[in-house]
Amino acid sequence: MANVDVVSGESILTIVFNENGKVAHIVTVTRDFSQSVVEKKKIIESEQRYRSIVEQNLDGILTVNMDGIILNVNPVAKKMLRLPTEEIINKDIYSFIEEDKLPVFTTLFTRTRVGHPSDSFNNHFLINKEFNTKVQIKTIPIVIDENITGIYIVLKDVTELSKSVEKIKFMADHDQLTGLLNRRALIT
Repeated sequence: MANVDVVSGESILTIVFNENGKVAHIVTVTRDFSQSVVEKKKIIESEQRYRSIVEQNLDGILTVNMDGIILNVNPVAKKMLRLPTEEIINKDIYSFIEEDKLPVFTTLFTRTRVGHPSDSFNNHFLINKEFNTKVQIKTIPIVIDENITGIYIVLKDVTELSKSVEKIKFMADHDQLTGLLNRRALIT
């Protein structure tokens, strides 16, 4: 079987009658829109790739506009916040950040608004006080046609890591039998 390309097109038929009212000619104009079909398919695939990376990501992802209003939330972020979508969407991202961390978060957000992806590294943010959910935050600009139109906020759950660090610090400064401060803690 020969390899055949598929061509997409449309035809417009116009009937031309003679003076007796009988069909004299049929005129057809055909337009090839194969390229449009290919381009539309590429756009759909690109959208599906975007959705896949956001929806299937192991980290929480919030999409916010330039004012910090949450536009979209992936399933992992919903689970971290322990809230239904309607209680997250259209809320200010700052309302989920603990008050003493607002200056750090504002710096991250401001840097990203001008095109610089940022990471909170050693700063862990408490985003759910009730369940003590701590996250590391990355902010990534959303660039469309060379303009920053919003920001992705990636939330990495570090709750267990934070608990482990606290436990190690405690163990380093306390006697394992009595729980009292040890010599190391008293010297430093």
